[in-house]
Amino acid sequence: MRNSILFLLLIAGPASFAAEVLPTSYEERERDSARALPSGTCLAQIASWAMRANRLLGLSLPDALTTVRLEPTVGRPGLLTSTKAGSSENFSKNQLEAARFFGSWYRGLRRMSYLDMLRAQHKIACLGKHGDTPYQTTNAGATYDTRNIEPGKLRMDIKTGPLAGRQPTVEIEGSEEQINRLKALLGLDIEKRAIWEVEMPLLSPEHFPEAVADIHGNAVHFSPPPDEMEIYFIKAGELMELLQSLRWFPLRRIPSVRSWVVDTLSDYYQLTVVGLPFVRINHSLLMGHVNYVLMLHGFEPIEHGLLYYDAAFLPPRLFREIFRGAVYKANPWIPLDHRDPSRPRSL
Repeated sequence: MRNSILFLLLIAGPASFAAEVLPTSYEERERDSARALPSGTCLAQIASWAMRANRLLGLSLPDALTTVRLEPTVGRPGLLTSTKAGSSENFSKNQLEAARFFGSWYRGLRRMSYLDMLRAQHKIACLGKHGDTPYQTTNAGATYDTRNIEPGKLRMDIKTGPLAGRQPTVEIEGSEEQINRLKALLGLDIEKRAIWEVEMPLLSPEHFPEAVADIHGNAVHFSPPPDEMEIYFIKAGELMELLQSLRWFPLRRIPSVRSWVVDTLSDYYQLTVVGLPFVRINHSLLMGHVNYVLMLHGFEPIEHGLLYYDAAFLPPRLFREIFRGAVYKANPWIPLDHRDPSRPRSL
């Protein structure tokens, strides 16, 4: 039955999908009052029926995760592209369990809200599935124990103690080349100190974070304080719900769907990595979400690299270009004529 469903989706054809289901440009989608796929087309009805059948029959997409694909190897990134293989036995074990937990939630096998999923996944990443595999790690010169970073609590959940009220920053120090690149992309004078509000996907201006850059290669971006971060994850949860609704579509075969899902993942990553849900252990979980979705649909995962710098300092229009470039680099099989020609490949 499942093969028959996918066959029906394939024969619907990319042209009809692009014309009937997806808006013609990302800007048009942003102008819509709700960012969702229009319903009512034959293809949408088939997909809706397929998802209902999936839930009723207990079917699910295959799990893309194995220990082989979890960590990067020479010449091939893994789901956790920000880690070094063998960095910590408990770290690797916990992250694999946390990623599988996310996967089961994403495929509809665990019923909980998006925020509760984040909390549960973070607790597993810190302590393991059974709560008995904490570990110590070093970040920015500081060593911390995962038992002491409020496992399973979003920053906005922490009301008392030394970690309450933390407002994280993203800092670039002593890199004139990187700062000049950011200023040039933003149209700012590289010879002057600059302060600007960073536009965020789906958020109104009062929620935009602030960034500042000097002329000596230093810049700071301020993530939202705990009492202002919830809106970031409300919107991120809405994007994740849309991505879940597409999990039956053969994304590799339909260029318009492929472009839509990559832009949506870009916005999801930018919202979450700027909103920064937890005191510690953020990037590995959030990039894991992105790469899990990509891998489930047959794409190679993307490198973590310094994407979070671009997400912190650039508006969505520019960050999507860079994010797409990362996807194209990891997936050179995507035909050039299926890539948006207006997006520079040099970013």
